[in-house]
Amino acid sequence: MPQAPVEAIVVITNPQTIIKTISDHPSSLDKIVRNANLLEKIESLRKLYKDKKLTSEELRKLGKRLLKHHTPQKVDVLARYQIAKSDLLMGVHCPNCRSLPMKRRQGIWVCPTCLFSSKDAHIAALKDYVLLLQPEITNQQLKEFLQIQSSASAHHILMTMNLPHTGKTKGRKYLLPLDE
Repeated sequence: MPQAPVEAIVVITNPQTIIKTISDHPSSLDKIVRNANLLEKIESLRKLYKDKKLTSEELRKLGKRLLKHHTPQKVDVLARYQIAKSDLLMGVHCPNCRSLPMKRRQGIWVCPTCLFSSKDAHIAALKDYVLLLQPEITNQQLKEFLQIQSSASAHHILMTMNLPHTGKTKGRKYLLPLDE
């Protein structure tokens, strides 16, 4: 493969973020971009590197090669930041007012604070579960994490999500994808 230019940039998505630098390295600020300026930064890089270094076919091959050799990083977030599992706030956050936990009533999540209701508010909570704990879940773990009492409700949630699973009965584990 021909050498392609590689540019490193850091994109800051939170507009409240304050960026400071050590006076010895003021040029490091050139590598930091707020998300509102990202397209502008990409356009400036496009102007800087006008000549195409890779053909469409080479880009396709490179993409396949990168995907083939990619190993996802496994980070234990709780251990890294010294957070006990017992410190996690369990339950389903209300998408409307962010209060916790929503209550499951007749297949619908209802917020006791603002009375907002949702059929799929648990999806965001399960994404948090994957990021914080692990990519697979049992019926019992789902009950604990979503703060629901009924095993039947937990089973119904898992079945309607149509998740791949392994094992039978109490040993069954469901694989939770991040892109749901």
